[in-house]
Amino acid sequence: MILAEWSIEVPENLLEDLFRFAKETLKPFYLSFGCKNHAMFVPVEKKYFSYQMVLKKTRVIEQLTFNNIADFEEFLKKVQENPDAREITKSYEEKFHAKFPIFRILMQKV
Repeated sequence: MILAEWSIEVPENLLEDLFRFAKETLKPFYLSFGCKNHAMFVPVEKKYFSYQMVLKKTRVIEQLTFNNIADFEEFLKKVQENPDAREITKSYEEKFHAKFPIFRILMQKV
């Protein structure tokens, strides 16, 4: 399994709008381009461990899962070739003022 994960900071007053956009637009869009699952998370603000990094409550973590790296690469190709896809992905910055992105592409081993 491949996990594509990124996080962004979004102004607090735009969080609920982003979650609505994710449910109504992003999830169906990503699924239609071949991702197996789309989920969006926010940090738990309570610190449970001394070594735990506590993230700002305005940091949103988004995850897409794929069966394998070939499926992920095909997804990227489809997104890059589709003008509507570019418009949707631009909304992170334009509509929701997303800042400080952190991207990870992870491969499950166990």
